[in-house]
Amino acid sequence: MFVVRTLTFLAAFGMGMLLVTPTETTAQSKGQSAPSAKANPNHAFRVQYRHPGPVVTRFRNIGYANAAAARQRRNGWKVKTKIVRSGAIAVARIPRWKSFGVYSNVGLANHFAANGRSIGMQTRVIRIY
Repeated sequence: MFVVRTLTFLAAFGMGMLLVTPTETTAQSKGQSAPSAKANPNHAFRVQYRHPGPVVTRFRNIGYANAAAARQRRNGWKVKTKIVRSGAIAVARIPRWKSFGVYSNVGLANHFAANGRSIGMQTRVIRIY
């Protein structure tokens, strides 16, 4: 009988069918409430970014530089264009912190901040409330 029970246990354990039911935890046995593993739903985190310095881009002519400058201005950059001997340049800056978005999870906010850092931006995560 002992051999049959042992073989059944080993077969169930090997096939991953063994179910373990947890007993009382130490916090419950002492009468304390277990801490919640959920994130606080009342918190929100804003991810902000800016570029650390000017971005200089070279173009063949002033028309291309102006078209690129208009696109960057729509995205909140301050852009100056200049004609040089080899064509034209555009110098772009982000004058203040811009917002990537607002997230309810600090891990998700840190993930988006890391994405911003990977493309050369300075980022910060601010807890709103």
